[in-house]
Amino acid sequence: MIKFEILSEENVEALAARLASECDGSAEETAEVIESFLSLIDEGDIEVGVCSVGGCLVARIFDMGRYMFVYPIELSESADAHEAISAIREYARLEELPLVITDIPRECVGELAPLFNHTVIDAEEGGESFRLEARSECALLDEVPSVILDGITLDEPREEDISSLARLNRDRELNKYWGYDYREDAPSATDGYFLEVARREFYMGTALTLAVRLCGEYIGECVIYGFDLSGGAEVGVRILPEHQGSGFGTKALSALSSLAKDIGLGRLYCRVLEENLPSLRLMRKVFSEMRREDGKVYFEKIL
Repeated sequence: MIKFEILSEENVEALAARLASECDGSAEETAEVIESFLSLIDEGDIEVGVCSVGGCLVARIFDMGRYMFVYPIELSESADAHEAISAIREYARLEELPLVITDIPRECVGELAPLFNHTVIDAEEGGESFRLEARSECALLDEVPSVILDGITLDEPREEDISSLARLNRDRELNKYWGYDYREDAPSATDGYFLEVARREFYMGTALTLAVRLCGEYIGECVIYGFDLSGGAEVGVRILPEHQGSGFGTKALSALSSLAKDIGLGRLYCRVLEENLPSLRLMRKVFSEMRREDGKVYFEKIL
């Protein structure tokens, strides 16, 4: 995955020299491009990160709580903007960020838009460049959807679920295989933090968290996340310990697949650590095993 380095007045010259070398481009022209972003930093609480991909300079701008990516700026004759766009897309997917690309030249809009299933394109100042927002299937929803299948209900987490939701997230045995530890971002999180995150991610269109209910009782959660913006997304399921071993995970995953299709997804993916035997057994009941790589087993389901 690409890695951005935060731009400042102190490191602009060193960054320009390094990126020019990586892209086999002109040090003078690269410095001119990078320095053009300094004016943004001077305007206020705006953060600019830069890196090089495929002979292009890629800039990530953080402003007013949102990330945006500048259309790749070619720094050499062999530059490949398509490679850079693919890298930006994968970065946004893995970091679970909305994908917004700015400063797109008019002549590039026609090639860029078909790469994504759902887009909003607006002309920027002067009408010579454009801004594209690629929207996930989650971002298209006005409210959290629900489904009832085989005695299991998936629906929106509620205030009365806070204690159960917190217990699920704080269970170390469950979460050692989950792939994310909330303590990395919020070591002193309150119980209400987990519901707040679920709601914020839905609002941003980056993840859809659903409560798993049995006869109205909260017994776990399903998550759709990592939207690839072309009809695919990753999924995760976890069930509270006292409800494990009764087939509820399989039923929840089947219900999740049905709901995913209803909201417009065409493919679901999942990654499971090789040592996570319960999850491997679960996924093999509903998904197809695709490959093993770096200690993980990759699954897929076509909807």
